[in-house]
Amino acid sequence: MDISNLKRKPEVVIKTLTEKNGQLITKTGCTVMIPAGYTNKGLATISSEVSILGVFALIIEGGFYSVSKATSLMIIEPDTIDTIDIEGEDYIVFTFNPGSVVIKNTMLVRDKKIVNTIMDYFIDYGHSPWFINYVDHAEIFKDSGYFNDIKLGSSQSVRDVITAHISRNPNKFAQYYRHAIKDGSGLLIRPTFIATRDIANNTTSNLARINGSELQRAIKSSLLANPTRIEPLEQLLTDK
Repeated sequence: MDISNLKRKPEVVIKTLTEKNGQLITKTGCTVMIPAGYTNKGLATISSEVSILGVFALIIEGGFYSVSKATSLMIIEPDTIDTIDIEGEDYIVFTFNPGSVVIKNTMLVRDKKIVNTIMDYFIDYGHSPWFINYVDHAEIFKDSGYFNDIKLGSSQSVRDVITAHISRNPNKFAQYYRHAIKDGSGLLIRPTFIATRDIANNTTSNLARINGSELQRAIKSSLLANPTRIEPLEQLLTDK
C-alpha cells in the first residue's frame, strides 16, 4: 500500500460508516490499520476474537483515511487479516467488506490501567505509526477522562510540552521539531519521535546522560557529543 497517496479526510470517511444497535458498520467497505507492535504490548490480540487499541487508521476506497484516537480496547470483526511493510515497519491490515461490522460494541470498557501501556508505547519508547502526526501525538490522551476515567495533566499544554520535547526535525535530527515549524501546516506533519528513555538523544548535558539509564550507551554518547553550552547544574558543580 502506497500511503503517500492517501488523503486525510475524516468528513469523507465518516459518511461511509453507520451505527446500528451499538455496532459500527461500514457501508462501502474499509480497511483498519495498526502497527504490528501493538501485539507485543498487549494493545492488540488476534485470535478467535480480535481486539485492538482504538488508535488506528481507517482507510476507504478512493484513498481517503481518518484517524481514531480512542484510548480503549475494542473488538472488531474483520473479513481478512494481512501484514504489510510500510517504511520498514510491519503493520496489520484488517479488511471489512461492504455491510460488515467494524466495531462489535461501541460501548467501550473504561480501563485506567491501559493508559500506562499506551504511554509506554508512544512516549517512553517513542513508537509512532505513520498516521500519527504532531498534533495527534499530543492529543492521544486528550479524551482519557472519557475513555479511561483518568485525566492526564492539568491541561492540554502539559501534554503538548511532552510531545514537543520528544519530537525532532526529520531532516535535522538534532533540532527540535518545534524550531523547524514555519506555519500552521507544520503541525499536521509527522516529525521524528524519540523515546523519553533515550538518554543519548534526549538529554542536553553529559551529566544528565551518565546519571540516567543505559550507562554504556550514555558514556559513548557523552564522548561523541559536542556541547554548545554548559547547563546550569554543570556550571554549579564546576564552580564548586
